[in-house]
Amino acid sequence: MKLRSAALFLLAMIAACSLFAGCGMFKVPSHTVTFYVGDAVVYQTETRSAKLVSLSTVKSQVEVPAGYTLEGFFDADGKIFAADYELGDANSFYARFALVTYTIAYDLGDGTATNPDTYTVETETFTLNAPVNNDETLVFAGWTTDDSGKPQKVVTIQKGTVGDLLFKANYEDSKKYYLYFDTVGGSEIDRLVSDNGVFNIPAQTPQKSGYNFVNWYVGKDYLIPVDNTYVAISKSSTIYAKWELITYSVTFENCDLSPIYFNVETETFSIPAAEKLGHEFLGYTQFEGASPVKNYSIPQGTHANIALTANFKVRQYTIT
Repeated sequence: MKLRSAALFLLAMIAACSLFAGCGMFKVPSHTVTFYVGDAVVYQTETRSAKLVSLSTVKSQVEVPAGYTLEGFFDADGKIFAADYELGDANSFYARFALVTYTIAYDLGDGTATNPDTYTVETETFTLNAPVNNDETLVFAGWTTDDSGKPQKVVTIQKGTVGDLLFKANYEDSKKYYLYFDTVGGSEIDRLVSDNGVFNIPAQTPQKSGYNFVNWYVGKDYLIPVDNTYVAISKSSTIYAKWELITYSVTFENCDLSPIYFNVETETFSIPAAEKLGHEFLGYTQFEGASPVKNYSIPQGTHANIALTANFKVRQYTIT
């Protein structure tokens, strides 16, 4: 009797399970998730939820190209796969890579050069420009990437190179002598180059408004003049121009004022009004046909002689 009851109970349980399964009450959700690199499948899994997918496991199956980093996996709409992604029945995600930007640092010493400071694996092949040292007695000997390497004058960064780079500029003695001209505010004179340190001073002299050139001197104390030849005692030398102020004058016509003298450094000054018995002063003119100016001044920096004509009109008097 007990055996029969147990058999009936078992049959009832089987029937109940079949009924529940048929109604879907015990159905476990399942999603197919496939990860691609290009058209190739790198990982596929069945899962109840996105958060159960191990991204680290997926990424371990991906070979990231040199010079790139893996941004993540994205669906067709550009949404990235993450633990909170709402999965459908079948889900496809595609690897997306981003270029890595590398830096190029330079140790130029006292030199200057124009070169790229960043690049990527896709940058076209380029060659570094040689730096120019501010000291002309030194010339570029080559680039090194460490203190022990042999300098290379031509360094080319090939397309496909990866990693941050550092280049040091190396210089060597130019084996030449240089003479520079400090015109102390005058027009420029090109520097001279010599193989033996002996320089012939050019006849060309600098120009400076309001000044006369006196001579070249070894120092700014103007004690040792330099005439036709200069013999250098160092690879880089400078000689200095000495100037003297030019004196200019303001002269007057049609009045008794004495000349007024000034130079280019004289501060701005006013010209006194002219006087003439029985006449009213109208002003000065410098050029024929100009209107008279009563309050006439000479601004600082003027570097020319000036001739002024006093203009008057006869005063009219009343006799009572």
